[in-house]
Amino acid sequence: MSTKLNRYTFFLITCLLSFNAFSMNLNDLKKDTNKENQRYQNMYVIGVGQGIFWSNVLLQQRDKQPIFCPVKDLKFTGQYFLNLVEDLKKDPYYIGKEDTGIEMLVYWELERRFPCSASKIETTKDNDSSPQCSKIIDAIKKHFPRKLSENQSVVDAECLTFNDKTYVSYKNVLSFPGVSSKSLIESFDKSKDQIKQSTISNSCKDVNIKVMLKQWNIRHNYLNTNGDQIGFFDINLNDCN
Repeated sequence: MSTKLNRYTFFLITCLLSFNAFSMNLNDLKKDTNKENQRYQNMYVIGVGQGIFWSNVLLQQRDKQPIFCPVKDLKFTGQYFLNLVEDLKKDPYYIGKEDTGIEMLVYWELERRFPCSASKIETTKDNDSSPQCSKIIDAIKKHFPRKLSENQSVVDAECLTFNDKTYVSYKNVLSFPGVSSKSLIESFDKSKDQIKQSTISNSCKDVNIKVMLKQWNIRHNYLNTNGDQIGFFDINLNDCN
């Protein structure tokens, strides 16, 4: 790693740490509509995002476990982090976390969007609900792989834990030959709400899925044919109300 990158990395990390003295949370960003204040808020969000990004780069350069593992061609621009925070404002996952600092929320969201093989998302071998969940998964897997459309197939399912919650996780593979991971991610992000609402509508009509939702949340993971993470969303029983 070059000396220039080293200095830049540590500068951003130092800035990120110094920002903590003036930490903002989701409530701050939602309530303050003053245009001049929003300009400074945007600068703050971009600084936080870039600081976490370059910290992640530094971990990889030093052969340490990274925070998140994105696809190689995804560009983490300032606009990317502004869009990410806009998503946080609408994501039910963050209800009750509005007073948490933006730094921690961006960290969590990058970890959620781009999980690494050794991240906090892991199989529920020691979870109390694991035996029952495993039985459900064994039954579900008998129907896979299943082609949902010309470009989408469900290929696997598993039990996962994340932040002490158990999920039945479906693995969806998107096949769009010649389309880059970056383009797929951008397309998924734009249509995520529509895809989620359609999935909720179909899931809540299925008696078996509603029974599952009484015990576990359901996660729908989307990957390309190379196994790169494209996106995901969670649904729970409240979504059916």
